[in-house]
Amino acid sequence: PPHVEYRGTRDYNLCEHAMWCSAAIRYMLMYGIDEKLKKDVENLLYIITATNPDLFIKRCTIIPEKQGNIMPYNAYGLDRLQEAYNGADILIDAYKLFGKEEYLEFAVNILTAQIAAMDDNGCIYRHGRDYCTVTCMIIPLCDMAVILKNKGDNRYKIFEEASVKMADYLVKRDFNFPTEGDCLTSMKEEGSMSCSALAVLYACELIKYKKEYIDFAKQVLKAHNAWVSKVP
Repeated sequence: PPHVEYRGTRDYNLCEHAMWCSAAIRYMLMYGIDEKLKKDVENLLYIITATNPDLFIKRCTIIPEKQGNIMPYNAYGLDRLQEAYNGADILIDAYKLFGKEEYLEFAVNILTAQIAAMDDNGCIYRHGRDYCTVTCMIIPLCDMAVILKNKGDNRYKIFEEASVKMADYLVKRDFNFPTEGDCLTSMKEEGSMSCSALAVLYACELIKYKKEYIDFAKQVLKAHNAWVSKVP
């Protein structure tokens, strides 16, 4: 399939450059199917789940098999975690919209593979770096737990446990907010701060209420105000 071009942006990865797809799906979940959006979304879904190597697109197709040193269920030609987690997020939303079980099962497989790489403390490491809040990785884990639990599928426990482990880890990590780029011992990056607060609140709302999640999020968001620009 051809690359999707949406408002001038090429779909050359499943994170920053596929946010249009997440937005389009959620728009249709709220307001009903738009045929133009549906065509674009289905095209990207076809790219994500392609099985013919001739159709693989680097950073967009999720490959179930191991690729050299790249573990299974990562993007073609790249093991950047954002592609795997955001690809799963897109597939989960697509399942909600279209009701196709194959989208849900593909997302289950992606997230199961990623959970297997999580350490005992609930941290996701890649290339020696903490990736938990490079984006908000916990969101598809929580969403998958809720969907499977509502379906009576006992696999939900895997995703509930992983969500709580990650949220607990973020609280223990305290005011250390690493991201991609410089690999410093202690970092405070604005996006990682906001993702940390969002992650624990998301887990608190959907998976398990813990007062320490609320308390931690309050502290983080208060500190995060230093990055907020006040305008008249």
